[in-house]
Amino acid sequence: MKTNENIVKVGQIWADKDKRREGRQLRVEQIGEGFALCSKRRSSSDQFGQRLTRIKLDRFSRYRLVDDAPKTEHGEGTVAGLNKEGLYTPPKAA
Repeated sequence: MKTNENIVKVGQIWADKDKRREGRQLRVEQIGEGFALCSKRRSSSDQFGQRLTRIKLDRFSRYRLVDDAPKTEHGEGTVAGLNKEGLYTPPKAA
């Protein structure tokens, strides 16, 4: 889905445009049908949390793209998984 001239993709980092939430960032972990599952952090110096927030893709107009998805050997962003509790499971270090 196109939003703000950008396509929402797994691995992207978005910042909230709302001045009341200045510094809040989202990292897209998974894309579903019409929504994205995102991890959050309060500032760029914090780590992303393990709990995921479900955000409709059409609401990404409230955010600005900070960092595009990293490229893999296949040219696409990496896909992260959820554990049984619905929490983000980071990829294992190589």
